[in-house]
Amino acid sequence: MKILWICNVVIPRIFKIRGEENSNYSGGWLDGMAESLLKKKYIELVYCYPNYVNNNIIDAHEDNFYSYGIPMKYDEAIKRLNQNSLAIACFKEIVAKEKPDIIHIWGTEFIYSLEFYKAAVAVNQQYKSNTAVSIQGLIGICAKHYDAGIPSCVMNFATLSEIKGMCTLKMLKRSFEYRGKKEEELLKLIERVIGRTSWDRACSNLINSNLKYYVCNESLRDSFYNGAWKVENCRLHQIFVSQASYPLKGFHKLLEAVNYIKADYPDLLIKVAGQNIFEGNYIKGNSYGNYIKRLIRNYNLDKNIIFMGMINAEEIKKIMLESNVFVCPSAIENSSNSLGEAMLLGVPCIASNVGGTQDMLEHGKEGFLYPYNETYRLADYIRRIFNDKQLACDIGKSAKKKAEITHDRTKNNEVLCSIYNDIMKNR
Repeated sequence: MKILWICNVVIPRIFKIRGEENSNYSGGWLDGMAESLLKKKYIELVYCYPNYVNNNIIDAHEDNFYSYGIPMKYDEAIKRLNQNSLAIACFKEIVAKEKPDIIHIWGTEFIYSLEFYKAAVAVNQQYKSNTAVSIQGLIGICAKHYDAGIPSCVMNFATLSEIKGMCTLKMLKRSFEYRGKKEEELLKLIERVIGRTSWDRACSNLINSNLKYYVCNESLRDSFYNGAWKVENCRLHQIFVSQASYPLKGFHKLLEAVNYIKADYPDLLIKVAGQNIFEGNYIKGNSYGNYIKRLIRNYNLDKNIIFMGMINAEEIKKIMLESNVFVCPSAIENSSNSLGEAMLLGVPCIASNVGGTQDMLEHGKEGFLYPYNETYRLADYIRRIFNDKQLACDIGKSAKKKAEITHDRTKNNEVLCSIYNDIMKNR
């Protein structure tokens, strides 16, 4: 059985085949899914991803794994990809050459998901029913939550570098909205969807009630399947957040919560991973980053926050294990991989009760959930974990047990293979 994946990142396996250093901080969970799948020797995996570097197809091959970097401009991925473009021609060439039995599109966030589906159907009509789309996050729904409660003056402001780069907050929100329309078009055309939460099922069914919906949980990055959080080894009063690069991730809400309790914990420390948007100023900086810096000054938290920048899986794991609590304060999530990784390690977790998060952990048993805007509730849960070591240990252990079931690689691989078999059966 030959499966063609359309993904938005280069996975570590591809760098390894090329003999190159892995320069990508994302996609590790896809690599895990691929490795599990490739253990089944009757499966051949053709891995396609956007190549924004040059105008040539970048290919790599090892055993039953093939990869193709499809040349395209980043603007084509988020603005417009014409059917007569080089990317479409290259993709049609790959499909015609490889003749996959099934096409699996990982994510609906980029325009090429829709256009590659159309191109595949143009090559062979069988791909109308032999294609499945995995819901990662629904960008059209995310657009509705993009502002995440920040003041309109912040959304309307723009630094000179943002204006020049056409990446103001309002422009980025409009990009989400535009890509959401393409996402909706794809979901109306497609017949099969793979999801993992009640949220993505409800949202996709609202777009197309005729979709055949499969449930398949995600397998996460290798590092997080080993190791366990211990309260005696953590830095008390340390909070870890996996990213804070734009309003939807809700970092400003965490600062609001911490402001309620900072006087009780002078040594409180927040470590933030991900893209660092907090350097710069009102000329060369980032509007949301500038807003965060202003909040930090207003709340007098200058000495309580460390921005880690882009770090790899092992570094994230190290910080998770040394933290007292992991917080996911997003305005919307399908199922946060970072939350899943923290739960796998047994780190005490708190998350906003949005999207599909409630499917990931049981409130009060495996962590704490709070309404997004009720930051005083978030503050109270942080305080409870800080003050009660036994509570922290108990919810961490329960979270670990839950995550080991949700992210069980063997089980998830078998489920994915059963989905592929069902698609083949119904060809």
